[in-house]
Amino acid sequence: MTGPAVLIAGAGYTGDRLAATLVLHGCRVALLSRQPAAHTGATPIPENLDAPVMDGRLNAWLQGEPVALVYLVPPDADDDATEDRRLRRLLQALGSAPERVVLASTSGVYGDRGGRVTPETTPVNPQTPRAKRRVRLEQTLAQSDATSTVVLRISGIYGPGRLPLDSIRRGDPIIDPDVAGPGFRFHVDDLVAVCIAALDHPAPPAVVNVADGDHTSSSDFTLAVADIVGLTPPERISRAEAQQRLSPGRLSFLNESRLLDTHVLREVLGVTPAYTFHRDGIAASLNPD
Repeated sequence: MTGPAVLIAGAGYTGDRLAATLVLHGCRVALLSRQPAAHTGATPIPENLDAPVMDGRLNAWLQGEPVALVYLVPPDADDDATEDRRLRRLLQALGSAPERVVLASTSGVYGDRGGRVTPETTPVNPQTPRAKRRVRLEQTLAQSDATSTVVLRISGIYGPGRLPLDSIRRGDPIIDPDVAGPGFRFHVDDLVAVCIAALDHPAPPAVVNVADGDHTSSSDFTLAVADIVGLTPPERISRAEAQQRLSPGRLSFLNESRLLDTHVLREVLGVTPAYTFHRDGIAASLNPD
């Protein structure tokens, strides 16, 4: 990758991996977070985006040079706000508009599509507070001075340490695969590749659905994990039973159904995921080395 320095806002599962990969590519990278990881090779900038004033360490790193921003920070949790104040505060602190902004959103902004194919042109219809906050985050970016932006509408992220092993060991039930809706997910290593492509593309698409194209239900995915690891498969229950026995957070995912169209990801952004079959991704997650 070539281009400006890269500021990654949001350390964690994806941010740390992205920072380490960009450093290996020879990029000048900073990782902005309350507790940025020290092992990535990026410059750590401890910063609280909820604080009214940033303390200057960011400007010292910027050195007045052009910067690209990858924004992985969770949305502002104030549901009465009219904008995402974390993102707004960071964009103001940068002084000048970044040369590019890559923003992590969620496919949940589409809401329940009844299993229909969902391209990026589909109007947003968020049906949970979490998805509504992501729409507000997207809108805040759209109303900013940034001119080159890429919104990644990401499906469920999995990878090393992000498989439902604890749930299986606890004996948590799953919806019977025969009545479960299509699933949507993406391996974290492929997500890192998507972020880099979005930074490097000369004229990237404004919005990209990020999914592997394998619409295996979450129930079948969980059964595959149990099978590969050698654990007792979970109990299968009906949808009606699930409404009584599963947590509201888990139900919010399972009650929505859509097939994400990934043409833009593959044909426009130019990314072919390495893990397009869930069992391959599971195996790689269990043996990351």
